[in-house]
Amino acid sequence: LVWVKDLLDEQRAIFGPDPWPYNLEDNRKALEAVIRYEFEQGMIKKKPNAEELFFPPSLQRIQQYV
Repeated sequence: LVWVKDLLDEQRAIFGPDPWPYNLEDNRKALEAVIRYEFEQGMIKKKPNAEELFFPPSLQRIQQYV
């Protein structure tokens, strides 16, 4: 663990302060890409918007605990 600070600094430089964001807005681009690929490949008949994939109360931003 001698280099843990250096590795953490490098990780933050590449991924930002949160490498695993847990909210819709930070993941919207990836979700929209998956929806587009599934539609283009005929896996789904309708392209839903990202909000339609989640139970509405789960879209509220949660408090950060870390």
